[in-house]
Amino acid sequence: MEHSGNYGFIVDAVMAGWYPLCFLLFMLLPPARAVAVGLVTGFLLLPNVIYDLPGIPNYDKGLAIVLGVCVAAVICDPARFLGFRPRWVDLPVLMLCLAPFLSAVMNGDGAYRGLSNAFDFLVRWALPWFLGRLYFAEFEAQKYLALAVIVGALIYVPFALWEVKMSPQLHREFYNVMLRSFKHARRSFGLWRPNVFVSHGLAYALFNSLAALCAFWLWHTKAVLRVWGFPMGFVVGTLVFMTFAAQSSNAILLLGLGISILLLGTRHRLAFPVLVLVLVPPTYVSLRQGLRWDAEELVELAENVFGKSRAISLNVRIESEKELRDKILERPWFGYDDFKEFTGNKGRELENETGGSPVLVDSRWLLYLGLYGVFALAGLWLMQLLPPFLLWRRLPSQYWSHPALAAMAVLAVASLLVTLDGLLNAFEIQAFTAGAGGVAHLLGTKEGRRLWQP
Repeated sequence: MEHSGNYGFIVDAVMAGWYPLCFLLFMLLPPARAVAVGLVTGFLLLPNVIYDLPGIPNYDKGLAIVLGVCVAAVICDPARFLGFRPRWVDLPVLMLCLAPFLSAVMNGDGAYRGLSNAFDFLVRWALPWFLGRLYFAEFEAQKYLALAVIVGALIYVPFALWEVKMSPQLHREFYNVMLRSFKHARRSFGLWRPNVFVSHGLAYALFNSLAALCAFWLWHTKAVLRVWGFPMGFVVGTLVFMTFAAQSSNAILLLGLGISILLLGTRHRLAFPVLVLVLVPPTYVSLRQGLRWDAEELVELAENVFGKSRAISLNVRIESEKELRDKILERPWFGYDDFKEFTGNKGRELENETGGSPVLVDSRWLLYLGLYGVFALAGLWLMQLLPPFLLWRRLPSQYWSHPALAAMAVLAVASLLVTLDGLLNAFEIQAFTAGAGGVAHLLGTKEGRRLWQP
């Protein structure tokens, strides 16, 4: 969608009304539940629009979700914020938020631009993480968060099924804004990839697969028996079906991967697959950038397993990485701080300056490495991979299936899967960033470990 400040009354009313809705949640629900419901509701219902605001960062859905919940939380629950104390687990977040400032300064773009970009990162990444540290550092609160994700995915089922048959039109019908992902949504057998009010069909597929994983693990561990009166087995089956209906090979693969590593850990006491997967993102980038691996084997594997169309999609991403990796090596530590300078593109969907096709930058790792350098990517991955690493390091795998600890285990694995998805895509799901913060507190701080260690 184009950047704008004139989307019409409905969009403006919904974006403005988001703040009083967040206050209402805190009036009606306990604080942890209000935060969980707010993060999930905003992700699923707010319109995907971008307001160009002169002199300050663009205001979009991601910022609105977090700012609405945070403003309501600070005003309605100030004592919790006043009692916050930073810990070592917060260092990756600090590193991530400093990266865009350092990139702007190193590239001569000025401290003001750097502060503007740092503020964007602060809201987009740091605030969800700190909400998790404050509100989801208890076992029951983590269960609330997982259940909020599950319920949100269930509410989406009839709308997503409608779009599977009729095409992803609900965002345009309700908000009068067409999503660009529409042209890529056509699937086999006359069906469509749904997105409803989520930014992209792949983002919806990822969210639903993580919801299915949460539902499966809470059901398998008997941590939750029913949701809205429905037996948990029925809920699991519904969300697994919807993961396949979303028609994303990556989401299906991540769901299977998440279930496998949780079952291997609890049934066979094999926790090392978590550590192996934690090492996949830095290993992949090191091979691609340092050793110049062309990744043709991955394309062949994708074609053999998922078919030619999926292999073509993967190959487009890999070819873009090839075109940009030499430019990355020119400014590896702090990047270019400018999308056009990094890619040569005037915009995501426009032709480049030479008149050729644009270089597609769909991967989170490629975007952050090119714009803000190794410093930013290391901060992001340390933040996202710290919870699963601590799960492997601190909590013996036989306890992952304990009903009280099940939500913590599955949220840690979800953070790992979101990181793996970032090797191909660049989606933000604020609820799982908050969940990662809560897991890091419980496993990585003395106060958190006192809650579960004997």
